[in-house]
Amino acid sequence: MKKGVFIVFEGLDGAGKSIQIAMLRDWLKKKRIHAVVTKEPTANITGNILKLTLRMEKLSPVTDTLLFAADRAEHIDKVIRDNLKKGKVIIQERYVYANLAYQTAQGVSERFVKNVNDFAVKPDLVFLLDLPAEMALQRNWNVLYFTPGKFEKSIQFNDKVRKKYLELAKKYGMHVIDATKPQEEIFEEVIKKVSQVLS
Repeated sequence: MKKGVFIVFEGLDGAGKSIQIAMLRDWLKKKRIHAVVTKEPTANITGNILKLTLRMEKLSPVTDTLLFAADRAEHIDKVIRDNLKKGKVIIQERYVYANLAYQTAQGVSERFVKNVNDFAVKPDLVFLLDLPAEMALQRNWNVLYFTPGKFEKSIQFNDKVRKKYLELAKKYGMHVIDATKPQEEIFEEVIKKVSQVLS
């Protein structure tokens, strides 16, 4: 592997992104490939501000979009570009596609989201772990019950986001995986596609 590889996992909360990322990291480690695991929102100053505002529920979807873009710009500048230049594998949970799904589901135009993220590095591989909205909320009941944020409030909203994700998958060539399947079966699909990208 001569150049870096950028892999992204997308999907509703509860779809199993974190589990698959951990499994992939361990699989790569056994092959002596060090992976940089990261996520958005980040743990940077911009990411922490963003996470705080998401809990406050006071900002408009347009403002949320701009804050996500600002956090992403810092993340790309400080983490993604450098590690790709070093030939590292980057595994990331959520990216531009999450904004295209969640913010457009709140009324922001897809064109606007794309325009404010035109600096974003294109991933080599994007997985969409697809899960029915009701099942996603059931899996994520602790978030729904204890910290009811704007993104987890209703099955209707999550279903809208899911449909948008599936539209984006066709448009941007994401690899869609049925996230209702056992984790081991999902991972078999993941490593099959990752092996192709790494070869």
